[in-house]
Amino acid sequence: MNLTGQLITLDRTLPLVRIGGEDRRAEYAASFSRDQIRVTVGDFLQLSQTDSDAAPQIVGVLPRTTLLARRICREHPSIGSGAFEEHLLAANFDRVFVVCALGRNSVDLDYIERQLVAAYEGGGQVTVVLNKTDLARQPVNELVEQVSALAEDLQVVACSAETGEGIEDLRALCPPGSMNVFFGRSGVGKSTLINALIGSEVLATGAIRERDHAGRHTTVARQMVFADDRSYFDTPGVRSIGNYLHEVGLEEVFTDVIELAGQCRFRDCKHEIEPGCAVRQAIEKETLTERRLQSYQALAAEVTGDDQLP
Repeated sequence: MNLTGQLITLDRTLPLVRIGGEDRRAEYAASFSRDQIRVTVGDFLQLSQTDSDAAPQIVGVLPRTTLLARRICREHPSIGSGAFEEHLLAANFDRVFVVCALGRNSVDLDYIERQLVAAYEGGGQVTVVLNKTDLARQPVNELVEQVSALAEDLQVVACSAETGEGIEDLRALCPPGSMNVFFGRSGVGKSTLINALIGSEVLATGAIRERDHAGRHTTVARQMVFADDRSYFDTPGVRSIGNYLHEVGLEEVFTDVIELAGQCRFRDCKHEIEPGCAVRQAIEKETLTERRLQSYQALAAEVTGDDQLP
């Protein structure tokens, strides 16, 4: 018997798959090569079952509409520099919420840009969530303005699961039938936000560290939770994000820098002391920051695997 189901949990046991409204643990068929085809939460799977008492067997993955992944370029003795490690985080979602926590420290714009490159590469809609507004040490409207400027037409929502501020704004971005990913570092409050959206403590949350108001790492599984005809993906905290080959995401986030670079007198301009450099002129006019240029250069070198890229 051939079946189709959606993978809803990846943890330390067998994958949990929703098949016709029923959640069942599935096994990998002997013919399914996990080395060549990796699965992630949100994947729609082809399954086979010959015995009603046996676990369904995963035999294939249906084409994905969206995919959130991080890629790290690795030298390989037999493949060379073209090899990369790919960690799949979620598939077939409608929106990615890039979650950042406000607190004693200033907002890490470089890291948000890194997250945005991966999020835009995934193919869904993107929203930045500035969580824990109740702990912010800077005016929240100023922080929203700073983050909004990181990409063209970037949507930013400030909220607090503790006070309820902004939760209805988030829910409005998750219409019935939608699948939504929460993506960010450990302790930024992803699980707590999902619980607030659902209205119950479905996901475990960690205690807050007093010294910096950061939550502890609690999510170890990739999983989907469901409520009111909506689904939410909770992903483990990501300490580092690799963006190798994420050209689309890079162009989405740094449209301003790329357009300026195209106006430079020299095609190989390094944006240092060359005459006719439109990028340096923008920095002098304070329409572009040095931080923004350096962030772009670092990510562009990573995306192409070229450490010498200016």
